[in-house]
Amino acid sequence: MKIIKLCTVLALFSASISIHAATLASGNIYGGTNQALAACYLFNSSNQPVTVNSAQIFSEATGAPITTVTFNNCVTPLNPGATCVVAGTLVNNGTHACKMVTSSATGIRGNFEVRNSFNNPLRNTELR
Repeated sequence: MKIIKLCTVLALFSASISIHAATLASGNIYGGTNQALAACYLFNSSNQPVTVNSAQIFSEATGAPITTVTFNNCVTPLNPGATCVVAGTLVNNGTHACKMVTSSATGIRGNFEVRNSFNNPLRNTELR
């Protein structure tokens, strides 16, 4: 009987622990025939650091992450008030999207933009 009670208590305790991992993603955007670069930003407005588990820019043409990542500082915990970015060169004339997976959804905001070769934004969209 004590074992059953112990198992019940452990089951209730483990059920109350929740994992707050979150996926933030954009829809596909297209910057026109002048698009050359893409950048995906995360901002931590919470008062706790968060871990960015994954930061990827996807090509609609291949359905896979782009392989030409030129910058990524989303590799350490994102401190409160900090921003990180993953950026890359676009190698086709199709649409692209961004996906970020973080350890928490609380206070995390993001934006994805497509730019021309002069680094001027052509289109942007919010991560949701």
